[in-house]
Amino acid sequence: RRRHTRFRNVTGVQTCALPICEAAREARAPDRVRYGTDDARLLTIIKAMEEHSEDPLDARALARLGGLSARHMERLFRVALGRRPMEVYRRLRLERAEHLLTYSPMSVRDVSLACGFSSLAQFSRAFHHHAGRPPSSFRGKSIR
Repeated sequence: RRRHTRFRNVTGVQTCALPICEAAREARAPDRVRYGTDDARLLTIIKAMEEHSEDPLDARALARLGGLSARHMERLFRVALGRRPMEVYRRLRLERAEHLLTYSPMSVRDVSLACGFSSLAQFSRAFHHHAGRPPSSFRGKSIR
C-alpha cells in the first residue's frame, strides 16, 4: 500500500499530497500498541502531541489535557515509556519532519516550521542528532 497519493500539479510535475490520506492513518497500529502503554491519560497526551506538532504545547498544558499535574505526567512517562514527556514530544516532531522531508516537496525551512522549530539551525541540529544525518539528505528520496 502507498502511504501517500500522487497527483500532478499545475506544472505537470508529479508530487505527493499531504497529509497522509485518512485510510492510511486508520490502517496503522492502534496507539496503545504503537506506544506500548494502555494508560488512557498518556495516550491522550501523546495524541495531543501529534496534533500540535506545528505549535508545540508546554508540559503544563499537556498535563492538563491528561488530567494530571506536570510532575505526575513526568513520572508516568518515565515508568511507562522510559522517557520524559518532552523527549517523546521532540521525537514525534522529528519523525514527522523525516516523513515530510522524504515524501513532500516542502523546503527544509518549511518543514522545520511545520514541526514547531523556531529556527532552521535549531531544527538542523536536532534532526542530525535524531537521524544521524542532515535534513537535506532526506530530500526527494521517494519523490520522482
